[in-house]
Amino acid sequence: IAARLSVSPEGSRRDERYRKVKKRLTSERARQRRLLLLDIVDRYKKEQPVIDSERQLSGKVVDEDVRGALERSDHMTPEQLLLIDAVLTLPETSLEKECQRRITAINAVTAYCSVEEGVTFRRSRAGQPAPPVSAVKDETPLRSEADIMLRHAISSVTTDKRPTICFACLGNPNLTIRERVVSFATPGCLTRHFMRKHVRRLGVNEPTECRICDIRLEHRMHFQSHAEKFHGTVSRPCN
Repeated sequence: IAARLSVSPEGSRRDERYRKVKKRLTSERARQRRLLLLDIVDRYKKEQPVIDSERQLSGKVVDEDVRGALERSDHMTPEQLLLIDAVLTLPETSLEKECQRRITAINAVTAYCSVEEGVTFRRSRAGQPAPPVSAVKDETPLRSEADIMLRHAISSVTTDKRPTICFACLGNPNLTIRERVVSFATPGCLTRHFMRKHVRRLGVNEPTECRICDIRLEHRMHFQSHAEKFHGTVSRPCN
């Protein structure tokens, strides 16, 4: 009915009827949503205490479904599973058992201290091309100071809204590591450097490339537009 009435001329009786039907439909959806939420809360209050009590009586904090999901996960190491199993336990009923529980948890934490976790990365902005393998190296844990500096710099120029590192210098392999990852005092200082060292030295229709994103830039305006959109480096038009 609402679909047929929606094509009625504005101000007509059919249009007025359509608005009333739409209002009732919206109200009914909201009412059903509230009823569903109340039902979920009510069932949770009735069922969850029983589940928690059964879990406590069995001496487990993590149920079998959660434990199974963790064990099947590719991101969980044996040391992590051991740590979860040892720490997420309930207090024992006797002093000796409680001491043993704590010793087990301490040993699990100690064992996990030797686990080397992967490098964390910030998420890229939406629509931004992913850095090529040549620019980011590989995904194995980085060892040298130079690789770490490059990794952090690439992360900055691809994720920060207004970075202070020049992406053009960063992608230039002919510069030293220090020159490639140098951080300017403010984004404004970076803009002045970018205009002086890169934009003004490029012809109006001269093509160039972004070695961070591994793409060809057809002319100077394309270069400036790419710099602002994908690397947060703002520059004014250059005549």
